[in-house]
Amino acid sequence: MAITHLENAISIHQETSLSIERKKKDVIGQTIEKVHYVIANYPNRPHESNGFHLVDEAVLIQLSNEQWISWVWLDDDPTVFYCYHLYFDDAKKAIKNREEAVLTFLKRSGRYTPDSHSKWVDASTSDGWKEFIGQQIEDIHFLMQKIDDIPFLSDVILSFKDKTVRILAIEEPDPEALPEIENLNFDPIYTMIAFDDAILKKHNRF
Repeated sequence: MAITHLENAISIHQETSLSIERKKKDVIGQTIEKVHYVIANYPNRPHESNGFHLVDEAVLIQLSNEQWISWVWLDDDPTVFYCYHLYFDDAKKAIKNREEAVLTFLKRSGRYTPDSHSKWVDASTSDGWKEFIGQQIEDIHFLMQKIDDIPFLSDVILSFKDKTVRILAIEEPDPEALPEIENLNFDPIYTMIAFDDAILKKHNRF
């Protein structure tokens, strides 16, 4: 089910680097007001670890001047079946509408459980994000990688005065091994938010 009614939507592998670069002017100079995560409601699976966070559905960054950076997982992509998409709009309402449609389907099919609901987390006061709330974004970079010659957005890098925050598409980690991360191989199905570059250097993702 596609997220609809979002202007300026960017499909990760359908957008040109030039068009993505044009979006930078709307983000640079803005301050971060709030950060929300949308995660699957897995019991006893942590999403917050020392130096990084893990998110599987969406990262919604609310900026000043009504700007957004919305990193949203979709399972309806016509060419790769699933991947992350980048939006510069508020995706909360569309994500909730999509979830309601999924819950209705699960109830009709008898597969609904209380854990079928996604969990919305206000990450603004977390150890990772709290120092960046109210801080001005000095630059934003987009890194690309290819799978079967299809380019995907693999990293979004937010630069501040003396620090960076990196949103990375990675392979889904083993929940039994957390908080240890075994690798940071690119895969457009899971997300890491890294606040410590040492983690990335250790796994050759920096």
